[in-house]
Amino acid sequence: TKLNLPMKHWPYKLISLLTLCYLTADANNEVKHQSINYTQQEIAQKLDWVTSDDSGNLCRGYYQQPESITNVSVLTAPDTTPTEIHADGSTTLSSDGTTTLNDNVVFTQPGRIVNADKAIIHRDKTTKKINHITLIGNVVIRKPDSISAASYAEINLDTNFTSIDNAIFHQTEAGDDSNLWGTAKHSERYNDETSILQHTQMSLCSPKNPFWKIRASSAKIDEHKVFASAYNATLWVKGIPVLYTPYINFPIKDKRKTGILAPSFLFSDNSGTGYSIPFYWNLAPNYDDVITPTWFTQRGLQIRNSFRLLTDSSTSTFYLSMIPDDLLFNDFKNEMINKYSDSQPEYTNALANSSNTRGYASFQNSTQLG
Repeated sequence: TKLNLPMKHWPYKLISLLTLCYLTADANNEVKHQSINYTQQEIAQKLDWVTSDDSGNLCRGYYQQPESITNVSVLTAPDTTPTEIHADGSTTLSSDGTTTLNDNVVFTQPGRIVNADKAIIHRDKTTKKINHITLIGNVVIRKPDSISAASYAEINLDTNFTSIDNAIFHQTEAGDDSNLWGTAKHSERYNDETSILQHTQMSLCSPKNPFWKIRASSAKIDEHKVFASAYNATLWVKGIPVLYTPYINFPIKDKRKTGILAPSFLFSDNSGTGYSIPFYWNLAPNYDDVITPTWFTQRGLQIRNSFRLLTDSSTSTFYLSMIPDDLLFNDFKNEMINKYSDSQPEYTNALANSSNTRGYASFQNSTQLG
């Protein structure tokens, strides 16, 4: 912009202009570093989650994207695709080549929709092409099978790098029932493949009422390897922290990988309250094994093992369950021995010599003939 002012007014006008620029930059910086704690209802709403008992999945709902996003089969590079830009408020062109748009700013490309309260467009000084976009306030970035919402975002088109503050995100893959969602105080995304998250939570359950989620101080999502790694992580089940680990690695899509599965709580009239942590062992594409240690308050440690084998014509399952030292059975032995040792010594002696180790084994096979 060019100023046409009398010389005597320049010092005052210059001071006012610099003050305005400082206040604007300071306000933008405040938005960038402001921390927001979202409720589950707010997370679900920002991710376009629709609750439905007829969805046909365990989460009882689905993510609803605009047709302008879902109808695009091939997503082209941002710098090779025409962009429509709309803003309800003022537009300011600066002498350094930046353009500032205000109030309900919308960027539209085939397969992409970006919304924000305010946007600052930066251009390369040599080529004059847009190379950097700053988004401020109520930021929403929609692409096929993904959505990100935030309070502040920086997008570098030259390096394909995105930095987001107070992020809420969801991503999946066409034809894949796994739907990863999460939040992060700060996230950085590289080449549309790798994301680094700080102070994050993630889950594959419904964002409105997740059965489980993982909270971590930091995490890395590698979409090429379809796995996520979390550091200083705590597993929460129904709002209760149940397991801490300095490191955990888990699949984010419909892929099998050796590792710890989601723990579960159990209750039985005979065994009491139980807590199990299954371990999945992906031995080969056609056979695997699940080892499940469970602690029962009335019986002690139980170990279960389920081995599965799949061939071209058959499926087989071998199941083994064992309690190395059954505390409840030991109490039963002592009670019976004290009560009947005088009247029925032959039975109580045999009972006294019996082991506290209890177990069960089974084998099932289904074979297609012909």
